[in-house]
Amino acid sequence: MDKEKLKNPEYKRMYQVLRERLAKNIARSVLLLLLFNVMLSFLLTSGFSPAMLFNGSAAGYAISFVFTSLILIVVFTLAYGIVADFTNVVLGKRNSPGGIFSGFFEKSKRIFYASVFFTLVVFLVACISAALIFVFKEKIISCSSFFSQAFSNENLNQLDSEKIAKAFTVALFYTVIFFFVFVFCFLPFVFVWNAFLENKKINLKDAIKKSLFIIHGRYFHYMGFVIFVCLKNFAVLFAAVFLNAVLSGKNNFISLLLGFYAFLQYYTILAKVYYCIPIYYFSFLSVNGMIGGDKNEGSS
Repeated sequence: MDKEKLKNPEYKRMYQVLRERLAKNIARSVLLLLLFNVMLSFLLTSGFSPAMLFNGSAAGYAISFVFTSLILIVVFTLAYGIVADFTNVVLGKRNSPGGIFSGFFEKSKRIFYASVFFTLVVFLVACISAALIFVFKEKIISCSSFFSQAFSNENLNQLDSEKIAKAFTVALFYTVIFFFVFVFCFLPFVFVWNAFLENKKINLKDAIKKSLFIIHGRYFHYMGFVIFVCLKNFAVLFAAVFLNAVLSGKNNFISLLLGFYAFLQYYTILAKVYYCIPIYYFSFLSVNGMIGGDKNEGSS
């Protein structure tokens, strides 16, 4: 089919599907993502253990690099389980045994190969982010004066507070840059897991090609859909966090309620982001007549 004639899925129809699926599965989705985030935090924190055990030596960092690589492969395999679970919900199918761990039970090695590929993407993003920090180092450090006051107290001298402020500024900018570079670099491969789920025989190379085919010319259309469905939750989350900061220490009960509400909004946003992947994938295939009738019903 000529790419010029391909249709983009409609936001309104996709949003209706998302609202319906999320309303029926919000508790399950939040618990699944909470479990994933707990495991993610534990695994990623463990990746720095060798460096600390070896007192920051070159050997420690080398072992940490290998250990972190293995951890990222595990994390992306778990992410496959999340996408598989949410995809089955979108298509109205029964979830396979194992749930979030389903990627580890795949007989083929394509899940492993894809996880290795995504891990390499992460390291590429880390290198690009570090290069950007190096290029704009002077401008970034100039912003550290903004944080100097926050770290200045009677237990720190001026030199120490300046060093901490500079380190904090660089770390903050690196995190922000890493996030945006990661989104930009990873988005073209966002539909690889769904390509695997749709076709049990497709290999990694063809799955990447299919993901690139779908996202080509629709990069901002897909991002627009994700922002469209999450914008209200982002606004509510910001308002809850802001009010919580204002009322901090004044009313513990209200502060606790606002914190819990912000927690729910955060995980609702995460759930919507994960639901957007299969909904957009199957909606695009459906609207362009590239999918069978049984899956068509689940994505329309």
